Amino acid sequence: MKIIQWIDKFNPPLGGGPTSVLALINDMQDVKFEVVANAVYCHPLIEKYSGSAIISSFLPYDITGHLKYKGIYKALLLPYKTLSEYIRFKNKKKYLEKADYDILHVNGPEINYGFTTFDRLLHNPFFQKITNFKFVNKPKILTLHGTPSLETNNPADFYNEKRMIEMFDNIICVEGYIYEYVKKYAESKNAKNVWFIPNFVDANKFKYTLPTYNEKLKVLFIGRLDPTRGLDLLYGLIKNLPEYIELQIIGSGASIKINELDSLIDNKTNIKFYPNIQNELIPKYIENADIILNPVKVEGISRGSLESLSCGRPVIMLDKGNRYPTIHGKTGYLIKEDINELL
Repeated sequence: MKIIQWIDKFNPPLGGGPTSVLALINDMQDVKFEVVANAVYCHPLIEKYSGSAIISSFLPYDITGHLKYKGIYKALLLPYKTLSEYIRFKNKKKYLEKADYDILHVNGPEINYGFTTFDRLLHNPFFQKITNFKFVNKPKILTLHGTPSLETNNPADFYNEKRMIEMFDNIICVEGYIYEYVKKYAESKNAKNVWFIPNFVDANKFKYTLPTYNEKLKVLFIGRLDPTRGLDLLYGLIKNLPEYIELQIIGSGASIKINELDSLIDNKTNIKFYPNIQNELIPKYIENADIILNPVKVEGISRGSLESLSCGRPVIMLDKGNRYPTIHGKTGYLIKEDINELL
């Protein structure tokens, strides 16, 4: 059996979607996998992974990884970004129409983020209509790692999510609130197969270890350098870091985000930044920490928190929605999005 995993941003594989894809590849060694992703600067277009897995990256290169993709250039390059996504989607579609595979697994809901950005500005679904998987005549699975409409309240997001739901016969939701939202809508459009399958953790990889004594309290942040990951709180901690804390940051993202964080850290001796590290190294960093900071803004429990708890490390999260198994005062701390409360 061969499964094609469609995920736009795969390299580097850190964070929800990419980590889920990696876990499936590693845990299902008897299945052939091919990851269809966006081409990223400094990464080969064809890359072999574990076992028989292949990562196929499609041109044009994803401009979000370019050093100039910041500030005013970010706005000026949006038309180019959108056009390049249109060309890239056509290239992927052409490839899938000829490829030999059994199942298409799409990780969403946000495919072609430039389309999403334009549509949000217009408050109207326009470009996202181009993202259409109806051409696939094989079994299709959609895994939803989030529902942006519940955060943005933008009509374009509502439309895109519902359109994606209607295109797939089997839908996996990684959070309870996503499942309730999708199930309610799917039932109104004829019942579909909607499944609640929470993020899982390899307990052999993320195993419990006794914490070691450290002179300073070691706080670890793991995640994408993205506003939804609670960067304001992380940046606030960097600016107000007490002397008794050593902050370690494992962050993935475009070069601009990495450079921005490097500038903010500005050679502070009690902050260590490890950008875009390999996924298999993360357990060692968690084991070396005393507590994990995961101020993700969307509700639910993230994979990063599950991995940390599996290693026996408490987690700090925002008190928003159901955060179980992060229980305040027992397995971690639930706080308001406030730097003073964090400190």
